[in-house]
Amino acid sequence: MARIKTRTVFLLQTAAVAALLLAPVIAAAADSTEKAAYGGSTLSPDKDAAGDSLWSRYNYAGLRALNKADYKRAEFDFNLALIEAQKSGKEDVPLAATLNNIAELRRYQGQYKEAEKLYKQALAIKERLLGEESLAAANSMNNLAVLYTTMANYPEAEKFYKRSIAIREKVLGKDDLNIASSLVNMGAFYDDEHKYAEAETCYKRALKIRESALGSSSSETAYVLHDLGVLALHQEKLDEAEDYLKRALAIDEHALGLDHPQTATIQSALGSCYLAENKVEQADSLLHKALLTHQRALSFEHPEVACDLFNIGLVSEKRGKYKDAERMFKSSMTIRKKLLGPKHPETVAACDAYNRVLKLSAKESGQKESSAHPD
Repeated sequence: MARIKTRTVFLLQTAAVAALLLAPVIAAAADSTEKAAYGGSTLSPDKDAAGDSLWSRYNYAGLRALNKADYKRAEFDFNLALIEAQKSGKEDVPLAATLNNIAELRRYQGQYKEAEKLYKQALAIKERLLGEESLAAANSMNNLAVLYTTMANYPEAEKFYKRSIAIREKVLGKDDLNIASSLVNMGAFYDDEHKYAEAETCYKRALKIRESALGSSSSETAYVLHDLGVLALHQEKLDEAEDYLKRALAIDEHALGLDHPQTATIQSALGSCYLAENKVEQADSLLHKALLTHQRALSFEHPEVACDLFNIGLVSEKRGKYKDAERMFKSSMTIRKKLLGPKHPETVAACDAYNRVLKLSAKESGQKESSAHPD
């Protein structure tokens, strides 16, 4: 069974988004942590950093657009915020916050090298101005860790996760919402490393914190349920996986709506669970819904879209429709090769699947086999 990725590119702080977008903004010294993020990273509203300035208005408008998955508008507003932040000629907190948020946008868009550069710039400014063990620095470390996990750079991801969690627990205590975000991200890292017991411990601790602080119907809580479902799916605990994912989907359909990319990500995971359970028609329906939402909200060349195409390819392969599967796997492979690189595990998985169905198709038609390589 193909592995389902839990940290998808558009996910910020692993969750929520709309529910926290209008929450009170914390002072800039704390980097206004955990306001609007889904997928593991932390955005920086920092509305108080410059009062009711043009910078704060543009930055906050960019956050609102980003949390609605309106990436063109977010780009426009963040660029205006950057212009305002650069007017002082200083490398200050507003500039660091803007660089962080543009990095988040680039991560959502699959532009990982650019995101890495911007995150590092933001981290350097925060460490110099606020200290290496400030919450602001910890947030940037967390964001880099999420990015490195996506890029399959696991040693760097682990290093930044551990530094971020240590700082947050020291400053905030062990039951703060920021700790829950770090735990979710660390759980995803452990899942990728096949350390399932450690991943489950992180997720369940995060779930307890979020349910206590936000309630059982928040999209923050839903995404931990999603991650627990994916973890169960990776262990082939299908009944448990289906239960978690159905609960997560019901929450996000109400909290975020059917057309939100986070809802689509949960649909995709549940579709993969149905496929593993041989519920092929249900799987196909959910995966196509997820694909359409991701294409509309993100782009046609996005890692989430590549994931959906790959999973739909698995459905076609299971049905014996090898030509359809070949087309899906090839499209997924092409996107992943462009965005993630030829040696990324997800690119290799798509390439292997494509070659597999080529052989099946050739065997069925009696033609000579050909193959593709990640380069």
